[in-house]
Amino acid sequence: MPSTPRRVHVIITTHTADRLAGVLAGLARQSRSPDSITITCDTDEPAIGRVAARWAPRLESCPVRWVRRPHQGLARPGQARNNAVRILLQTDLIAPSDLLVFLDGDIVLGDDVLAGHFRRAQAGAQNILAYRIELDEPTTRGFDAEAYWRRQASLEPTRSQVAALRRRDRRYRRHLALSRLHLARLGLVKAHKPKVISCHHGVLARLFRAVNGYDEVYQDYGREDDDLARRLNSLHPRTAILVAEAVAFHLWHPTRDTPDRRGAAAYQRFKRRDLPVHAEFGLDNPLDQDPVRVDLVSACRDSYAR
Repeated sequence: MPSTPRRVHVIITTHTADRLAGVLAGLARQSRSPDSITITCDTDEPAIGRVAARWAPRLESCPVRWVRRPHQGLARPGQARNNAVRILLQTDLIAPSDLLVFLDGDIVLGDDVLAGHFRRAQAGAQNILAYRIELDEPTTRGFDAEAYWRRQASLEPTRSQVAALRRRDRRYRRHLALSRLHLARLGLVKAHKPKVISCHHGVLARLFRAVNGYDEVYQDYGREDDDLARRLNSLHPRTAILVAEAVAFHLWHPTRDTPDRRGAAAYQRFKRRDLPVHAEFGLDNPLDQDPVRVDLVSACRDSYAR
């Protein structure tokens, strides 16, 4: 029988420092602290390192790493996530049964979210699906990461937001029940449902490695998480739904969405049914990129705090 996870590794993907303090403030409030935090970027913007250094002391003994390389022209969020996992693997920090929790650099967790992920993983879940609540622009502008960390401020979902999460939770559970009947093979269920939302997702390291991580062929924004979901679902993992339980807040920002997603190369690729379970360019064979740098932020705090 596979061993149960002992550690939770949080991976934060961001291309800007603007909202990172809020993400780290949420992690500093967790009832179950992360065992490591890796901030991974497809840019080498120095401000990200400065924010990480400022917040690292508030995360107790949790090591905080900053992984980055120069921007490659198009956004490569899948490659940035893989880079973080590759670094953890190279430093022997990950056991196959450890839990990876992926967050975007604009997601503020409620206090017990990591504890919820960890409980489900210990109960045998390999793939943990969650979601986020969208905050509006005025609420985001009024959000104070420092006050949130000191528990002088809070974020609470509205009744309508709670109701929407519960509806989505039921829909995810319905998709999961249908997927267990293997109806995707007949085209009666979309193979990527229930969905993985890359901004808030938990997965065991061994399962993530089994599909070779994110496929780095998907560039810019969109479809890389749907592609991951389809490949994970094809292995029929034990999946837990935390959509209504694990409350996470998405800080507002101007959209970077592609105006015509259906005309994008990623969408056209995603429609293919002959794609393998193992990512074409993933953990084991990354897409060409500039050298990746990594710093243990807590060990080089002074150099970034200036």
